[in-house]
Amino acid sequence: AAPHRKKDTEHRNIHQAKSQVAVDPSSSNLRSMRCCRTATALTTALLLPHAESFAPSSSKVRTKAAALHSYNTKKIWEIQDPSGTQLSQENNNFPFPATLDRRAFHSTVAKTLGFVSASWIAPVIEEAKAAVGTLPEYADTNAVIQGITVNVADTRQFSDMVEFLREGFGFDVLRQSTKGSVTTAWLGFGPEQMSIPSDFEIPVSGFGMYGGHAALQVRCDVQSPVSFYDGSGNPGGNNIAYLQVGVPGYRISQMMKYGGNILSAYGFVDVVSPSGLPVRSIVGIWPDPIMFVALNCVNVKTSRQYYEALGFIEQEYPYARPSKGTGQFEPAQPKGSVYLSQSPNSMGILLLPTAKKKEKIIANPAFQSLNIVYKPSDDADASSQNMQIVDPSDVPISFTPYAQFKAEEEAGTKALKELVKKTMAEGQTPP
Repeated sequence: AAPHRKKDTEHRNIHQAKSQVAVDPSSSNLRSMRCCRTATALTTALLLPHAESFAPSSSKVRTKAAALHSYNTKKIWEIQDPSGTQLSQENNNFPFPATLDRRAFHSTVAKTLGFVSASWIAPVIEEAKAAVGTLPEYADTNAVIQGITVNVADTRQFSDMVEFLREGFGFDVLRQSTKGSVTTAWLGFGPEQMSIPSDFEIPVSGFGMYGGHAALQVRCDVQSPVSFYDGSGNPGGNNIAYLQVGVPGYRISQMMKYGGNILSAYGFVDVVSPSGLPVRSIVGIWPDPIMFVALNCVNVKTSRQYYEALGFIEQEYPYARPSKGTGQFEPAQPKGSVYLSQSPNSMGILLLPTAKKKEKIIANPAFQSLNIVYKPSDDADASSQNMQIVDPSDVPISFTPYAQFKAEEEAGTKALKELVKKTMAEGQTPP
């Protein structure tokens, strides 16, 4: 009996050493493990049913799902996909780890959930047969970045942000709406419509009269108690590096007049807007002056894989000046960065590595979303397929079906034209 007791004791000690979890129900380790198991169940439930429809990173995602399931149950050989096919090392050639420590598990969960959200949405976009809109430039894509949305705290900040963009950079108000306590203004440099405007004539009309322009939405909810930005020049978050615009000219005095905080103005200007959105302005020419939004990333490779799962493609870095980053008036593409967009003719994103390897990424409170307009795979359900996810740098991404965007853009543009016509007839300054 003694040898058996000794053997049982050894097994018990090994088991306790492997678990590394305190028995005390109030301990942080046990709470962490419970969270891990919950996340594991959620991840596996979301991941495996969609394993066959994932984007190019599917093998990595499935591997991560199996690894998570292995950590929780230690039975990696019993995982099956919806068709009943067993996912094992023998028939899939996946290097499944037998176990994961908690730190590696947390990291894997975070990365996997990111891939899950991207891969879950990707099929909805990629299965569409038609392009988004009718512009020739978008004939090869069914989703494009349409702009960004920022929040402001009150009507004063709303007015300052609108005038900051108009007077400082030359933005125009494209449309405006008020629904309940929320007022939103769309500003840009030309029509948002994803078709050729009826009044556009070649070669008479310029870029500013063509369709497909991005827009910066300024949103104000007067009932919101949140103060997104205090005007100090510190945005309160660093995941949004800056919004880059290439304009024929800018006015620093007007930026400062309406609450902008100038960070640098040597050759080009870096400024924190009245809403807390960092803006970089370059004197130059680009078909749509809203060029791209730069995002700080903990891991550029991870963020790149995430956006590629959404249909983004690496493109040539855009320059607004002929010197292409060799002069003092426009910086070269940052080292280690990656420029992506869904079309070479649309607004894009620039993924930037952090200055320090372990620099913490904090979400900018004022930044509400990166906005993507897409053609759904099922037109019958287009009106109900509004979706929102968050990228690895805590940047919210909003998806709007093209039909909904088209209806809202047409209604908003028409309403603004009528308002301008009315105010001018009354001898007042148009909005």
